[in-house]
Amino acid sequence: MTPEFVRAIYRRSRRAARSVRRALRGVTTCRVRGATVRIAVGSEQEQWRVETYASKEPETLDWLDAHLRDGDTLFDVGANIGLYALYAAITRPGSLVYAFEPAFMNYARLCENIALNDLTNVIPCNFPLAGRDAFGLFHVGDLERGSALHAFGRPSEYRAASAPAPVIQGSLAVTLDTLVTRHGVPTPALVKLDVDGLEEEILAGAAVVLRSATLRSLLVELSGKDDAALAVAADRIVALGYRIARTSHWTSELSDIRSRNYVFVRGGSA
Repeated sequence: MTPEFVRAIYRRSRRAARSVRRALRGVTTCRVRGATVRIAVGSEQEQWRVETYASKEPETLDWLDAHLRDGDTLFDVGANIGLYALYAAITRPGSLVYAFEPAFMNYARLCENIALNDLTNVIPCNFPLAGRDAFGLFHVGDLERGSALHAFGRPSEYRAASAPAPVIQGSLAVTLDTLVTRHGVPTPALVKLDVDGLEEEILAGAAVVLRSATLRSLLVELSGKDDAALAVAADRIVALGYRIARTSHWTSELSDIRSRNYVFVRGGSA
């Protein structure tokens, strides 16, 4: 057995080496299913994201490949540094992608990555979506670029109560329906929704969008205490005229909360 102190030294040296590589390179060119995507890398989280670009959530890439068409509008809600928004915009240059990312450091990197790839069909949006229009507090749980588990309205339930958010942003949140019916944003054909536990609240503010014939498919990360709770959450979307086309092969568990990606398609469509 390797002594723990040796493993600790190895881990520290590996992190140091990665840090040097990031400092020297700054930008990584990723080749994902034939697409070439340039990503600025300056943190461990960003390094991990580019290293797992094609493998972390293959069902998301499969979903974009199968359903996104030129002329479509895609909402990427919880875009982080933009991996899936960039992939979508590059592989379908005739599409329009709205990338929603409230966390300030991720939003800055998202904008930088859009510019690195010379994309004009991605619109970054630095405000949260919610179940109702409101001013509230957005809890940034980690200042590292590429990090997740941030939340609007309350601290993320995935984070320990003893670990307060280092930054709390004042934010104006709107619903999906407000964007489309009041502000003239095109009704999306596809919605990707991954906001670390607040998905159902956002869907509660999307009654008009969810019933629109324009919306063909959703990819939603649903969360619950167990598989029964996930099934109940999925059934609420099915009741609106969708069916479950796929679930992720992975299930994550954090703070006793289980999460899994679900792909929904309208009616009997493929």
